Parts: sequence; C-alpha cells; structure tokens
Amino acid sequence: MRKRVLLSTIPGPREIVDGVDLYDIMAARLARGQGVFTPTAHAHCWALYLIAENLHADVTVLENPTWKDFEEEVSKGYDYFGTQLMAAYFPQTVRMLEIVRSRSPETTTVAGGYGGLYVTDPPEGEYTELAHRIKELTDHFCHDEGVRWFRRLIGDEPVERPISQRFLPAGGSAIKGLDHLFRACQPMVLAGLGCPNGCEFCVTSAFYKKQKIRVCSPESLYTEMRERVLQSGNLAAGMFTIFDEDLFTDVEYVRELGRLIRGDKELMPYGGIRYFAFGSLRSLQQFSVEELVANGLSTVWIGVESTIDDVVTSEHAIAKRECDDVPAYIKTLQEHGIAVTASTILGWDFHTPENVIADIDAFVALEPAFYQITPLIPCPGTELYRRLQEDGRFLAGQDWSFTQYQDDEIMERKNFAVGELRRYYDLALEKLYQENGPSQIRLAKLALNGYRKFKDSDDPYLRARSKANGDAAKMLGLFLTACEELAPNEKVASKARDIAAQCASEFGELSDDQREIAGSLRDMLQERKTRLDRGEKDPITFAPARWTTYRGDGKAPEVARASHDCAGNPVGAAHEPIAVGSMM
Repeated sequence: MRKRVLLSTIPGPREIVDGVDLYDIMAARLARGQGVFTPTAHAHCWALYLIAENLHADVTVLENPTWKDFEEEVSKGYDYFGTQLMAAYFPQTVRMLEIVRSRSPETTTVAGGYGGLYVTDPPEGEYTELAHRIKELTDHFCHDEGVRWFRRLIGDEPVERPISQRFLPAGGSAIKGLDHLFRACQPMVLAGLGCPNGCEFCVTSAFYKKQKIRVCSPESLYTEMRERVLQSGNLAAGMFTIFDEDLFTDVEYVRELGRLIRGDKELMPYGGIRYFAFGSLRSLQQFSVEELVANGLSTVWIGVESTIDDVVTSEHAIAKRECDDVPAYIKTLQEHGIAVTASTILGWDFHTPENVIADIDAFVALEPAFYQITPLIPCPGTELYRRLQEDGRFLAGQDWSFTQYQDDEIMERKNFAVGELRRYYDLALEKLYQENGPSQIRLAKLALNGYRKFKDSDDPYLRARSKANGDAAKMLGLFLTACEELAPNEKVASKARDIAAQCASEFGELSDDQREIAGSLRDMLQERKTRLDRGEKDPITFAPARWTTYRGDGKAPEVARASHDCAGNPVGAAHEPIAVGSMM
C-alpha cells in the first residue's frame, strides 16, 4: 500500500511588513520603491511540488491554507507530514507541528530547508526556545537534496532514478492595477543545489558545505524545459528560471545546455529556450558575452555585493566578486541584451558613512533591471555568524526572524550605530528610482539592445533571439508613455522618451491601436497614482489556497483552488490576463 504524504506551506494570514507581503519578491525586494510602477509577484513553494512529483506515493501539497484548512487536512491521518523551515515563520512552524501531533499523532513529521540551520545552531533568545521546540516535534530533518532524501525515508526505490520536473507550477508577476491585463509568467526548473563559492554570509554554501549537488544533466534539464513548452501549447513561451546558485561554475554543463538549445529546430523560430539564472562575476567571465547569449542566457542575477574592491581583499574575502572593472563588464552584458538583476550589501566592516554613499551611487549607476539591497546578515550556520559570535558582536535580545531585514539591529557594526543602516537602505531605493526610474524603461532598452546586436547575425539561434527581443521591445514600448508622463522627474522622463524614439526608429511609429493601448495603460496607472498620492494603500492580496494531489503514477496532478485565500478572504474568479512570458 502506497504511503500518504502531506506537504504544506505555513498557513496564513502572513505578517505584512511596511505594507508588503514578504512572499512578494518583486514588491518586497527586486522592484521595491518604484511607486506606481511597483510590480507584484507570486512564487510557489517549489521544493514541496518537486518532492511530490517524484515520489511513488499519494501526496497532497497544501499551499496558502488558512489554519482551518490546515487542521482539516491534517485530520485525514497522513503517514508523513513535511514542511519547509523558514526562519521568519518559526512560531507558525511550531504551531503547525503541534497541530499534527494533536490531530494525527501517528503521522511522522519531517522538516527541511535552509531554516534548518536555525535549529542546529540557534541564536540566543526566543529562537533558542523555538528551535528546541521544533526539535521536539520533528521526527526527521532533511539536510540534503530533498527528493532523494524523501525517497530513502519512505523506502521508495530506486532512490537514484531521474528527477522529473514536468508539472511544477509557474510563478507570475504584474504591475499592480494592471494584473487583469498583463502577467509575466515564468516556469522554473532546478539544475543544482549548493554553491562552491563559499561566501562567508551564504546560507546555501553553509547548508551544503560548499558542495554543489547536481540534480539533473543538461540533457534531462533541457528535455524537461522543452516538454513544458510543448505542454503549454505556446511555442513562444520559452523563458525559464533555472535554479542553481551559480550555474556558470560548470563550464561544460552550460555549453552542453547551449548546444541543445541551439539544435532545437522546432522551437528556433520562436526564440528558442531562454533562461534566467544566477551567476557570479568570476564564473561568468569564463565565457565570452556572445557565448553566454548563444548558450541561452537572457537574464542573470549577479551578487555585486559591493563596488568597492575591499569586498574581495578584506577579511570578508568574497572571491566570487573578482572582476577588473565591474561597471564595464555589466555594461557589456546589457549591450548584448542580457538583463542584470544585481544585489548589493550594506554594512560591511569596510563601509563608513562616507564610502557607503559612494558605493550606493556606483551601484545605482550600473542601472540594474531589478535589484536587491540588504544589510550584511550573519545567518546561523555561516562562517560570518561564527566569526561575529566569537568576536562578541551580537546584540542581546534581538529579533532574528529577519521579517524586517532592512531594519537590521542584531549586531554591532564597526562604523555605524545600531539601526543606522536603515537610512542608507532607504536612500539606495530612492536613488535607484530617482536616477533610473521604473524597470520597464530598462527592460525595453535591454530588449532593443538584444534585437540590434544580433539581427544580422550569421547564427540562426542568435537571429531568433533577436526577433524575440524585438517582439519584447514592442510590447514593453507600450508602457513608455506612462513611464514618461508619470516619471518621478524630468531625467527619468527623458530616458523613457529616448527609448521610445529608438523603438520608433527600429519598428516604426505606434499604430492607432497601439497608441490607444499605451494611453489606456497610462490612464490606469495615473488613477492608481492619484489614489496612492491621497494616502490610500493598495489592498494586500494573497494567492488562493490550493490543493495539488499526486497519485505517484507520473501523471499530471489534480489541482483544486479554494474560493478563499490564506487570510480567509473570498477570491473572485477573475478573467485570465494576457500571458506575455518574461518579455526578454
């Protein structure tokens, strides 16, 4: 008889911080502070879905439930219950595990994920008690790749059979107020876990002990992506997120993946497979920039961490950031149409009130399409945590949940008072918007760059990529009227006008229908801006509660969406917006 497994996310409603749901990666992090243009995003708890798809068992994934939903599901008496540990939600995790023990005492409890480092090495204070309680309530902790580990746990042989990624749900993002019209959809696949770069602050390096765990070969990864495109019925929907902490450390893996992408004649006319991936400056420079495009790269997340070279040469020693000229290299990527999501860190030991502003200004000048700014955070289990702990630099009685990571008041900074970094965090966001404007301007420019760079290429794949970029530039061009007229200042308005003029030069003036659409987008965003200027807040919307049931037979799961979200609010049956892919 097959095992019955329940995998669940934290029930809601979740805490709202600064008016934002921290699950919303766009509004909370990557496009924070863009005013009326700030997008909202939904990302699934993919680890649970990946495990569920790959077990010969009856598995239910419960996502975004209310507490009532969760209690009712647990009461059905599953053999195993599993959840993902997240430091921000340890109190809720304890409550979940207590419900399982109370409602279904025969169920074996399982927990995994990076938050497990807080259990094995908890900081002092409230989290010590929470960690001990989670230990008491959990039968097994996963400190490995989750699919194979779970197979071993339930006796599902052969453990080393291939990992399928055929039915993972896709994430999505949209500008608030326009989500009923346009939604960027981007499915994900997993290539590897862990990172050999070993940065002292990195949780993933610490969790996997600086090792990379390969989940699938280039061939199987490409097959999964290709099948997902064919399943969708939209051959132009070839943009994926590849999860791998630094995909480009393995040169031959990337090149083999690129060979498969370029060899696919069926998908070629639609731009072929393209992907977003994480890459360090050091690993990316093993390739020419044109080769990166030819291997499928469309968007890359680069941990710049600091534009000051002390980040490499000081005791922090972030070797992955090695690059002779960071601005020049990133500019070259952008000239080839590769969008850069850049992240940086405030509060290094070498930062002072003087040079941190120069560092912020240099980061803003990189013009990243999207961005992440955080204080230097010593997460339990990392080398940074151990070093600062030995130096006695942790403040007593602080909140280690990082639900408000931008406030960071947990450690003594060498050159900043407690809580002072928040001012620089806010300053960095303000400068990013006041200097560069909304992301739509940069995305349109990048698409135009990619179109121009390869439209006359001898390589069929690069020409196909050029066409896809041209289509994206035309789509993004519809937002430029709004970007100009609702810009925060004339400098940003001028950037929008310039890109619009370049698009017109390449593709011709907007048609009457296109001008009407552009005007409608502007009017809807203007209406939202008026509301925000009056002090009104955008309503917080959570995704509906969702049950996904797998039968262990390799077939597509059954998906049931509730008529309510995790806060118990009713969810209307909104009509389906136009899915526009990643637009890159």
